[in-house]
Amino acid sequence: MIILNQDLYAKTIKCPLCGNEYKTLKVKTSALRPAGMDGDLCMRYSGLNPLYYKVNVCPQCFYAFTDEFTNIKKTELELLKNELAKNPLPFNFCGERDFTLAVKSYGQALKCALLKKEKDSIIGRLCHNLACLYRTQGELENEEKYLHYALNYYEKAFTTEANAKDTYTLAYLIGELSRRLKDYEKAAKWFGYLLQNKNMLPQKLVNLVQEQWQVLREEKRWYSSKLV
Repeated sequence: MIILNQDLYAKTIKCPLCGNEYKTLKVKTSALRPAGMDGDLCMRYSGLNPLYYKVNVCPQCFYAFTDEFTNIKKTELELLKNELAKNPLPFNFCGERDFTLAVKSYGQALKCALLKKEKDSIIGRLCHNLACLYRTQGELENEEKYLHYALNYYEKAFTTEANAKDTYTLAYLIGELSRRLKDYEKAAKWFGYLLQNKNMLPQKLVNLVQEQWQVLREEKRWYSSKLV
C-alpha cells in the first residue's frame, strides 16, 4: 500500500465477520494536532481528523466496525453476511479518505451496528461522531439530524447499560446535546442532576457542567427575550 500522506500509517485488520485480513489507514498519534474541544466533547483538529479513519471497512464482505463494537455472535453471522452481500460497496475505504468517504464509512458502520443490535451507547457514539464531522463542514441540518439520533440512543443507554464509570458522562452528553438542540428544560434537568452529584464526578467533568450550565442560562435568557 502506497501512503502519500506521512501522517498516516497502515494497520492490519482481521475482519471479525469473514476473517479476511486487510490494511487500512489510521492517523499517527504523533500527527494529531488538537485545536480545541466543543462542549459536547467533539474534538477539533488543525490537521488530519482521526474520525475520518475510525471505522474499519472490510473490502471483501463490507463489514464496517470500530474498536468499540462487541464481538459478533454466532447467531448473527449469517444475517450479517447475507444482508451485506446484497449491497456491495463500490468504494475503496482502505486508502486515504476525504469527507465524503468518511461519512460513507459511518453509514456502513451504522448499518452493521443496527443489524447486529449493537449496544445503544455504541450506536449513539457513531451518530455523535457523524454529527461532529458534519459540524466541521458547517452542515447544520445534517449535524442536528445526527445529534437527535445520538441523543435518543444515549438516553436509552443511560437506562439500560450505564455503569458507574460511564453514567455521569452519558448524563452530561444528554444534557449538552439537549442544550444544542434547544430543549432547554431537559438540559437543565440533566445538568442539575449532575451538579447535585458533583462530589461523585471527576473535576474535569464538574468544570464542564458548570461552564455549560452558564451557557444554558445565557441562551435561555436570550431565547426568552426574543419571545417577548
